[in-house]
Amino acid sequence: MAATFDVTCPNCATPLKVPTALAGKKVKCKQCQQVLTVPAGPAPAKAVPVKPVEDQPAAYQSAAEKRFAQEAEDEADDKSDYIVIKESDAPRCPHCAKELDPPDSKICLNCGYNTLTRQRKESRKVYDPTFGDWFQHLGPAVFCFLLAAGLITGAVICWIDMPDWLDGSLLQSDEKNPTTLKKTWLVQPWCFSLWIMVMVLWVSYKLAKFSIKRFIYHFRPPERIKR
Repeated sequence: MAATFDVTCPNCATPLKVPTALAGKKVKCKQCQQVLTVPAGPAPAKAVPVKPVEDQPAAYQSAAEKRFAQEAEDEADDKSDYIVIKESDAPRCPHCAKELDPPDSKICLNCGYNTLTRQRKESRKVYDPTFGDWFQHLGPAVFCFLLAAGLITGAVICWIDMPDWLDGSLLQSDEKNPTTLKKTWLVQPWCFSLWIMVMVLWVSYKLAKFSIKRFIYHFRPPERIKR
């Protein structure tokens, strides 16, 4: 059994028994999931070597240290109060020290830190838009689009049928055109059609502009932030 020493979790004050081989490494408390660095403890007891340590090859010393550390980690059963964190060479976020996934990503998915601009974008938890949100957001745009199409259609009908609608009204004189044998107009019907067309085009422009902005630039409903 490897030598151990007591370490207290700084977050939940849970006492942990950590092998001395893990001194200087990071472990995670099972109670509160707090990551802490094991302080340098007393040096582990070593068996008396056959030869002085300085006389042993450097490769043998390194292999022995790795084997001792691995044995210490293996001896820690599942009932221990800590979890040994495996160190990796994967790129980490400079802000939260979490591994970047994928390694070449420019923005950390954990904290939103941008490694290029050196700025952190605040992350928010929002609700998924419901059918009611979509209907309330896109409904006015659909209505404005249909209204603009209806107004333009009505203006075209007025332009075509206005002479028939004003036939026999006070806008006609009793004199007849010698060519067409029809009564002459005091005010031409196209004057009314022109004014109607101008007003319809102005209103339709405003309605279509609102619809285009909603469908193209603001298609998604506003986010509802979770409290």
